[in-house]
Amino acid sequence: MRSITLLLAVAVLATAGSTPAAAAGWSAPATLGQSNLNFMYGNNVAVAVSSHPQAESVAVWVEPTTMAVKYATQRNGVWSGTKTVYTANANAAEELTDPQVVIDQSGVATAVWGSTKQGPVTYCVSGRRVVRCIPLISFAKVATLAPGATSWGKANLSAQGWTVTDVQVGLDQGGNATAMWSYRATAAAVPALQTASRVAGSAWSIPQNLYASAATALPRLAVGPNGAAVALWTEQMAGAPTPYALRAAYKPAGGTWAGPETVTTQATAIAYLRSTVDGTGRAAAVWNDGYGVRWARRSGVWSPPEPLASAPDRVYAGTGPYAAYGPDIASNVAGDFLITWLESDVLASANSVEAELVLAAGASAHASWPAGAGVEPRVALSPDGLLGMIAWLDEDDSNTYAVALTPDAGWGQPLLMSTGAAQYATVWGTGVSLAAGSNQRASTVWLSVAGMYGQIKILGSRYLP
Repeated sequence: MRSITLLLAVAVLATAGSTPAAAAGWSAPATLGQSNLNFMYGNNVAVAVSSHPQAESVAVWVEPTTMAVKYATQRNGVWSGTKTVYTANANAAEELTDPQVVIDQSGVATAVWGSTKQGPVTYCVSGRRVVRCIPLISFAKVATLAPGATSWGKANLSAQGWTVTDVQVGLDQGGNATAMWSYRATAAAVPALQTASRVAGSAWSIPQNLYASAATALPRLAVGPNGAAVALWTEQMAGAPTPYALRAAYKPAGGTWAGPETVTTQATAIAYLRSTVDGTGRAAAVWNDGYGVRWARRSGVWSPPEPLASAPDRVYAGTGPYAAYGPDIASNVAGDFLITWLESDVLASANSVEAELVLAAGASAHASWPAGAGVEPRVALSPDGLLGMIAWLDEDDSNTYAVALTPDAGWGQPLLMSTGAAQYATVWGTGVSLAAGSNQRASTVWLSVAGMYGQIKILGSRYLP
């Protein structure tokens, strides 16, 4: 079995163009569900891929009009219609955070999300007055779906708290899960990042605190194929000359969490942050530094941040000549990293999707595709190294595109996914959800205009190797 590592040592530059999806390896778009853009402001759909025929893909999302966790499954190549994982308690004004989902190789799907609702009214003393108080009841929640099943088993991941947000989950190759979330025990408590783990087929562990600070933001969790995990977050430090810190905690395969570690500090706020862990346990993070993009890797300690550029000596700044946005990163078992970002040529008023493949042996390869006005691209790299994928939404023509990287062909051409009635109808500014699995499997989910008054469809397509 060849991997991408054996293929590339020099850049393969892709050119512009599009090919109909059916001829190029993507299935015609299937409707997974419907919503309304007046409530569903962005693409909050999470998607995961496996090689199990009864759980090839699972997509989950929160339907804001009913405040319910919805899902659709792809089995034997066919997407199901919309089904319900969990329905919020409208009488308690329950609100849900955007879910995440993963699938192990046995086909078991695991979804996580946050839930906050109002508790019974109590009375509190404020100054010399007695006032009505409405406590908040929050949990990190988890649900699992066996392959071929139609109902999810549901449980609480966290203890009851005041607020729970940013609930995330990752899997290693053995199906062992790690979850992380932001947790505030009471209204007066300092927010903490918490984590829990689950050995495949067993119960979840008791949550533990990773870090507590009132100034944390953008928590990100990544789990590698061998079970190593990294948690990253930003922290603002008042009065410091470089007040924005990127911090991390790390757990080696079979070990325990350690940290915090400081990856970097910088003068500008971090708005985009993504992370990954490769098959050797090396963690990596990519983020924005002003109008540029940087990344760092951890092999025992974090490397100094390195700037990413589409060409040597390019200058990235708010006034030009170039600016970079929305980076994303993925890795595989062999230790390759695939990074993407959206780049703007300010003087030419043009945009492009950039890709940097950094091989485990140290060589790198760059590729670029014209993208018109667009939103941040997304990247996926299959664990076995047989497929890399980058997807984006082009706001100039309201279509969705994806480009594949395979050992045999290198980089392909951008493929048009929004065919038929979905063509020229992708919802502006909402982005693409993307996942890749073994044996050159991938799935994408995006939003399409479906009528007047904000009506939209949730569409999905699968890559056909």
